Amino acid sequence: MSKIEYFKIRKLFNQYDVELFLEEDVNIFIGENGMGKTTILNCLYGVLSGRLEKLDNIVFEKIQIKFENNKELILERKDLKDITVVDLQNECNISRATFYRNYRNIIDVLDVIFKWYFNEYQELKKEENDKLLFFFRYWYLHRDLLTIIVENNLDIIKNCMIRYSKPNTDPYFIEIKYGLVTSIIVYWSKERKTSPEELYEKVKRMLDVKAYELITKN
Repeated sequence: MSKIEYFKIRKLFNQYDVELFLEEDVNIFIGENGMGKTTILNCLYGVLSGRLEKLDNIVFEKIQIKFENNKELILERKDLKDITVVDLQNECNISRATFYRNYRNIIDVLDVIFKWYFNEYQELKKEENDKLLFFFRYWYLHRDLLTIIVENNLDIIKNCMIRYSKPNTDPYFIEIKYGLVTSIIVYWSKERKTSPEELYEKVKRMLDVKAYELITKN
């Protein structure tokens, strides 16, 4: 494995630029409690291990790691609205014509990605006894994708639900199911604290209440 020369974080907590130049053997980080030592190490571990969920609740603009062979690893946060077709062309090494043969816009790409995960979810849940618990566990693993969809286009979820609905399903049933599911997902994606198991228990308790009580109870 190549030695790391330096590790940088831009706008950590929207305030600090961090630069660490690493020695060859042992590196010791010293600082007062609350200075961000653990956060910085979690950033380093998350990027190097590919466990990007470690970065979920860490606010930063860019992480940059340079190795001794002059190779760099860069992770940059970008809102979907700021991603352009040119960005995708450069990242995927495709032409503009190729992109537009397959997609109309960036949201179409997001739609295709979500459909892939939704199809996987539909297949995997067939083997599960408790499908509600599996629902929360599966989407918890892909909560970053859900957050992006919540922030940009919830219709992507609705379209997948319609696609997997049985023929002649009452449209009101689809709307009720969509409303319930998206209400939970929207709040869950913003709150980001409740575990799948805790949410499962909450929803089970609420669904045990009669329908009219769910509508009328404050």
